[in-house]
Amino acid sequence: MFSAEKAHVTRGGISSAVPSSALISFAASITAVKLSRLQQRGPPMRPIASNARAVVMLARPHVLPLSGVVPVIRLTDIFRQAERGMIVENAHRINDGKQPDLFANADDFRFEEIVGAEQIIRRVIALCSGKTNKLMTTEPIKDAQVLVPMKKGALGAINLNARLQAALNPPSPYKKERKQGEMMLREGDKVMQIKNDYKIPWKRAKSGEEGTGVFNGDLGTIERINLSEQEVTVLFDDERAAAYDYSMLDELNLAYASTVHKSQGSEYPVVIMPIAGGAPQLMTRNLLYTAVTRAREQVFMLGSSKCVYDMVDNNQIRRRYSALKCLLMELDTIVLNGRNHGPTDRDDT
Repeated sequence: MFSAEKAHVTRGGISSAVPSSALISFAASITAVKLSRLQQRGPPMRPIASNARAVVMLARPHVLPLSGVVPVIRLTDIFRQAERGMIVENAHRINDGKQPDLFANADDFRFEEIVGAEQIIRRVIALCSGKTNKLMTTEPIKDAQVLVPMKKGALGAINLNARLQAALNPPSPYKKERKQGEMMLREGDKVMQIKNDYKIPWKRAKSGEEGTGVFNGDLGTIERINLSEQEVTVLFDDERAAAYDYSMLDELNLAYASTVHKSQGSEYPVVIMPIAGGAPQLMTRNLLYTAVTRAREQVFMLGSSKCVYDMVDNNQIRRRYSALKCLLMELDTIVLNGRNHGPTDRDDT
């Protein structure tokens, strides 16, 4: 609904009346910032005024078509896995809102129904420790990545990292350790860089190649902890070795388990995904699809099949109300007007 005085904006299922003047002011402020950036790059351009149509776009963004200004490519094909594998088939099913075939018993897509968080954790540990031949890898610690929807809880990344570390890389008099907050880092631990660091130096021992920069999502193993030098050396999967002093350890996290959100943009030979419920805003179709498509060779799910089916049915997506479409259309009009007018015909005010 939209009137000359108020617009009804829906966020998170709650509808509230917002004065139209506030929306107009918001749209105008965004446009002004973008215009100032454009004017810095070229000749002065004519200012534009916000209009009611732009405000309607702000009020009801969920029914708007694409702007038609910027070319858009929608990715529909999956190239990470074998073309005819069950990973691809189930990924397409999930993306289309159809239930995946969990019990096809294919080598590249397996599911085990397990009740109870503790039982699920024990099974995850067994898979990662190589005590079963159901994974398509001979190096499960390196090749298998445990992905979970959330950080906290029994099946959250924090608890699973602690349990997997205790089982796969327990304390030893021959391994040095360093406490970092609530986390213990130990020689031999699987770790992940959790923020971009463009300055940290690295070196490949075999080739002698040197460079700088370690990036968000890079996986490696703690090779050495030098207590006297207060330095931790990480050997990343691509053979880069980087040294972290203790003040930089907040850039590292244990990586036996990771959240699906953190895995975006990455891929792994094997993905292990325990599922047994969680907050509805996290247990969504999009998150499930993201987790499945991180795997290159095999997906191994375990837990509740009902929870998997509920995730497919939950297509809740957080939308961003940025007024980007109307902004692009306005800027496109400005650019076209600037091209149609000669340099002497432009308004310098």
